Amino acid sequence: LFAASQTLYRSGQVTKAFDLLGQVITYSSNQGKYNNILALWSLEQRAPDVALQFLNYSLNQDYKEALLTTAIAQSESRNIGQALAAWDSVRQHGDTTQLQMAESMTRVLIIPQRVVSGLSEEEKYAFCRYRLSPADTLALKSIIALMKDEDLKARAIFDMTEKLYRIDETDAAIRTFQKIKGLKLRDKKLYEDIQHLELLMLAKKNDLRALASQINTGIEFKDDRKNEKIYFTALISASSGDQQNAVKNFEWLATANPYFEDALVASAYYLKEYSKENLKAYKILVEALQVNPKSVKILKAYSIEAATNGFDDYAQAALVRLGPLIPEASFRKFMLDNQQAFSSLSF
Repeated sequence: LFAASQTLYRSGQVTKAFDLLGQVITYSSNQGKYNNILALWSLEQRAPDVALQFLNYSLNQDYKEALLTTAIAQSESRNIGQALAAWDSVRQHGDTTQLQMAESMTRVLIIPQRVVSGLSEEEKYAFCRYRLSPADTLALKSIIALMKDEDLKARAIFDMTEKLYRIDETDAAIRTFQKIKGLKLRDKKLYEDIQHLELLMLAKKNDLRALASQINTGIEFKDDRKNEKIYFTALISASSGDQQNAVKNFEWLATANPYFEDALVASAYYLKEYSKENLKAYKILVEALQVNPKSVKILKAYSIEAATNGFDDYAQAALVRLGPLIPEASFRKFMLDNQQAFSSLSF
């Protein structure tokens, strides 16, 4: 079962992989190990809040390796107090390498921004990743000006672009992304990550001509990017009127990975139009939200769909959850843009 879950995960069937590994946990005498793996998968999917839920089980099952994973997840979540406590546990129980990592991360998490210049290049990058919120674009600019390593500069810019993009601030993400231009990169993996993030932003802006042109330059889609290729194919099929292939691909994407939010939301919207099920889109979104409860993009789509179907209490609850996750101005704009759908709600 464990081998099968790994195969599913690497082939893009993330929902099935999580479910199958859950079955492994049920049968296993080493549940802490597998909960830690679920946490690592969640971190790969950019869902540290979900990772922390699995890590709580893993730590209760006295699985020592979960200490490091917990410290990373708390840092990714920018829970500074909890992260410091977790890194202190790593320092007490880890090996020499983990001790050095814990000491470095503790410096990053406690140092005031005004003295960031005293950090190493790697620590300056870590400060950008773990201390800066999506609103801190000016701070990012000042810190990368202090950095000499162009790969680390690009990675810091990439991380901030991702942060903005994940909270649906696409225009701000694109502006930040432009800062990568001109940097000379040595890291092939980073270069590939940058290419694929650009494709996602082109798809989000519905610039399908530029998207197709970029794909045709020879960008590689490895197994772990299978769903991206299916998503782009579905969008291009839909735009060209190829309903049969579009429906087939969107049906796959609707259940494959609840953390691939762009594809999931696009699937819900497209299948709503072409499915015979009245609540098709609502069902897709509610199931994804149960797994990925802090997704800004899914919460937005779900709140509109719930309100449209007359589920006002559910729509209002989703909006209450959405509010703290995005800037206040963005929340007001979202409500204004969808005032017809939300007209019956009490806000």
